[in-house]
Parts: sequence; C-alpha cells; structure tokens
Amino acid sequence: AWTVRQPQSPESEPREGAIRFQPVDFAPWEVPLLQADAFAILGRHQVAAAAYQKLAREFPGIPELLESQGQLALEQFDLKAAQSFFQDAVQRGSTSAEVYLRLATLRCGMRSEEAACLQWIDRALELPAAGSQRRPVGRE
Repeated sequence: AWTVRQPQSPESEPREGAIRFQPVDFAPWEVPLLQADAFAILGRHQVAAAAYQKLAREFPGIPELLESQGQLALEQFDLKAAQSFFQDAVQRGSTSAEVYLRLATLRCGMRSEEAACLQWIDRALELPAAGSQRRPVGRE
C-alpha cells in the first residue's frame, strides 16, 4: 500500500502555522486510478480508458473504478456504456450519491415509478453530499 507520511526530523517540533499531515494509507489501486482520472480530466480519453482497462483486469469489481469508467463514457456521450458502468458500481456497493442519481437519470424517465429507480434515488439521498465524498466522481 502507498503511504504518505509527514517529513519531520526527530529534533524539530513543527513550527506554528505549519501544515500537519496525517498518515494516509492507499489501496494498491488508488494511486493508479487517480492518475487515470487525471488523464481523463486533461482530455486524454484514450490514455485514461487504457489505464482503466488495465486496472479493471488487475483489480476487478472496484466501485470507484467503475464510477470513473462511467464518467468517462458519459463524457464521450456513450450513454449505454455509462449506464452499464454506473449500474455495476451500484451493484458492487458504490457510496457515491452522484452515481445513484446519474444511474436513475440514465435508466429512468422523469416520471418513472419503477422500483429500482426509486431505490437508487432513495439511496442517493441517504449518502453524504458530493462535497463530503472521499473522492468525487464528476469532473469540474
């Protein structure tokens, strides 16, 4: 796992106003996923797609990866693929309210009474708002 640690010599105390870092452990797939997301944000969609596919082979079924793949598909106007990735992310336990709402939007009409659609919307309302998520799905 990747770990970020605060550089500090044993003999020095942090200065007042200094930024303090808490150790953060990353799963083996998280840093490569962030790199792939960066390629997608920069518009290098083919590079991002290849990185996502490689990660999917190495770490199948990770909801965050499926969320990113869905976002990329959505940005490329491939609504069918986006829906499929978002649905897989939900089935694998996604904790992103945004993903549940996007899935409901892609799959259901505005006046849909379909049980699955209503469940996705209810689940989205139960989850933390996008600003408090660990890693947002959308790209600004």
